[in-house]
Amino acid sequence: MSLADLDAPRLNTAGIAALLGCTRQHAADNVTKRVDFPPPCINVSNRMRSWLYRDVLAWLNPQGALDASRDEAIGHGILDADGLAKWLGCTRKHLSQSLLMRPDFPPPFLYASQRMRWWRASDVQAWCKDKGMAAEFAAPLARSHVVDGV
Repeated sequence: MSLADLDAPRLNTAGIAALLGCTRQHAADNVTKRVDFPPPCINVSNRMRSWLYRDVLAWLNPQGALDASRDEAIGHGILDADGLAKWLGCTRKHLSQSLLMRPDFPPPFLYASQRMRWWRASDVQAWCKDKGMAAEFAAPLARSHVVDGV
């Protein structure tokens, strides 16, 4: 950590859990132990660690899909499983048991765990057009299911 990072915003495990929408236990046991997750900037012990906020956001945003503003994140249409099911007009159960099992369905652009996955709406829209589905994508996205650019 450099001198410039001393005043930089940091997250502990609870902050990471709140950002991802999972439990603190899941964040500590699964997310922060991933090989691709950034190392902590402060690592005193397993119970006393913190990460630079910008490093966690960069990990969440590997291909530049999320921007710093909420309007741009909504414009990009980043959806979790609930938002994707609502957007496609089906139940989450149908999405999980039918659509996601299809080998040609677009994979999530970010896969943190089985319960934390996000898709780009543009990928799903292209898949629907390729399949000849007449889906109406003009409906506004459910705000609670769009990833917040924070």
